[in-house]
Amino acid sequence: MRRNTEARRAPRRGHGAGIWLGALLALLAVLCVGALLWQDLTGETLWPPTAPVEQVVPGRPAAPAEPHGSSARILACEADDGTPFYTNAASCEAADLDQRVTVVPAQTSPDRKPDASRCLGAQPGGVRAQGFLGACFEPFNAALELEPALLKSADPASTATAQRYCDLITRGVQAGCMATSAQFCFLSLCQQLRESGR
Repeated sequence: MRRNTEARRAPRRGHGAGIWLGALLALLAVLCVGALLWQDLTGETLWPPTAPVEQVVPGRPAAPAEPHGSSARILACEADDGTPFYTNAASCEAADLDQRVTVVPAQTSPDRKPDASRCLGAQPGGVRAQGFLGACFEPFNAALELEPALLKSADPASTATAQRYCDLITRGVQAGCMATSAQFCFLSLCQQLRESGR
């Protein structure tokens, strides 16, 4: 009788190991899916980023990282005739025409107001409430509500409403959302305020 009892227990031991192995594999699968969801939702990875692979074309020499005699920093220099120029050479004396950097002045936006028909905030009724993500819904919609006041202003940049408008957009961007000029008519105004130090 003892032999029959041992014979019945033997298959149970093997079956128990299979259950534990299945549970372990299921737990591992849940952890992998959780890690991928975490990366997708937060944008953070759980492992260090890898360096991009450079493509090598056979028979073609690789370009050096920096040309001989140049540096990663830009120097402000003065030419013999007194005109200022900028260079990436190691020194102003070593600068030649190939190492001079051209400075293009920043373009300022025209002083005209945006077309009110294209501004989401100027639209009546429900068009104003956009389908923004939850974290940006409140600040972005509050910014859209300020657009009609900015459209009515003769000089929107000098108003306190402009600063509040830009602060609200900044709050939404810091929450992880993207603001585009298709959504906000006065987004360029925020850039002007930022450059002027206000």
